[in-house]
Amino acid sequence: MSRAAAWAVVLGASLAALGWWLPWVIPERGTAALVLLGLDLGEFWKFTAEWRGGLFALERLFFFLPPPLAAMTLTLWVAGARGWGRWLLLPLLLFLSVVILPAFEFVREVLKENPLVYEDGNLAREFSFQFYLALGSLLVVGLLPLWHRAGERLRSGFVALLAGAGALLPAWALWRTWLVLQGFYGDGALLGPGIFLTSGGFALALAGASYHLKQKGKT
Repeated sequence: MSRAAAWAVVLGASLAALGWWLPWVIPERGTAALVLLGLDLGEFWKFTAEWRGGLFALERLFFFLPPPLAAMTLTLWVAGARGWGRWLLLPLLLFLSVVILPAFEFVREVLKENPLVYEDGNLAREFSFQFYLALGSLLVVGLLPLWHRAGERLRSGFVALLAGAGALLPAWALWRTWLVLQGFYGDGALLGPGIFLTSGGFALALAGASYHLKQKGKT
């Protein structure tokens, strides 16, 4: 991958992950207690009558996507990096631990309290999506030697796919739920910087991967 494309991917994915920890929804009057970070939105909807009534189930899940998608994108970049770039594998794994360890900790607690099931006999549905995302991220890292042997166009194609999903799906979820959020805030909800950083970061990574694919197509 060319240097410009590589920097676009790694910088874009890193900014996208950072944006998830920043405010996505802020109140017009600046009340700190009403600020919702990207990481808050998935849990926020669980406590609403709309979600309990069957709305926004898919949208709620999409709010969990930015960290694992960014981690997978960075993993594919590391697989194609040369020289000093491979040293980024360590901070990548540390970043992944933020996503993976809480999921495994939750499963451990569930197994300790009530093996595999809740009182209604069902699996822990609420956390299954996050858990599978964490497992998927871990699998992508575990397959790093395989990704390293894969062709550059294949890696860039996967990066473009992941980055495109990261740029569009959480933003679509916020757009879909925005009118209801405005109702909660008395029409005083504003978009925070986090959503712009996340969507913009993934868009930058997508641009880098797409540029590389275009250059490879000419050779």
